[in-house]
Amino acid sequence: PQQPYNPYANNPEPGFAGSIKLFFSQFAQFSGRSRRQEYWYIVLFTMLVNFVCSMTGLSALSSIVSLVFFIPKLALQCRRLHDIGKSGHWIWLDIGASIVSIFILFYIIMYAIVYIPEMTDALKEVGFDYTTLYPFYSIVDIPGAVILVLFLYWLTVQILFLVWNCTDSNRGTNQYGPSNKYPDNMYNPSFS
Repeated sequence: PQQPYNPYANNPEPGFAGSIKLFFSQFAQFSGRSRRQEYWYIVLFTMLVNFVCSMTGLSALSSIVSLVFFIPKLALQCRRLHDIGKSGHWIWLDIGASIVSIFILFYIIMYAIVYIPEMTDALKEVGFDYTTLYPFYSIVDIPGAVILVLFLYWLTVQILFLVWNCTDSNRGTNQYGPSNKYPDNMYNPSFS
């Protein structure tokens, strides 16, 4: 008699080391599917690498690592979206949200320089010539409502991607390929 289907019999969980191996072996592969576990292990791995770099005073190395991991993380995010049946083109929302977050951070910095005298004093103390930022001072004239809308866009995209990255794999084959977690057959032929 056939045994009940075991999703891990032919497709064991990759684990932490296996996820890192998959991450580097599929460096720029935007097609196919990646499991939720693989995605979150890579998030943990990159956080650990950045933490170690910052704790050892190698912040420049942390920036280099972030640049090196940029394309593979985009590819992994696309494969993760494919795994739940979404188009990889949704990644453009996330890229847009990243650009918006950089803009908002720059806006906050400029606002602090223009309107908080203590900030300019602190910059003088560390030897930073804030006068080089004069051409960008007009950014603080952007209405607060625009900044609020941009922030809400960023927040909405972050929540959406968090939900998607926590969603379980689609069962079986979808338009992006076969599932690494749930193969199409409901019974494992190796048990018969």
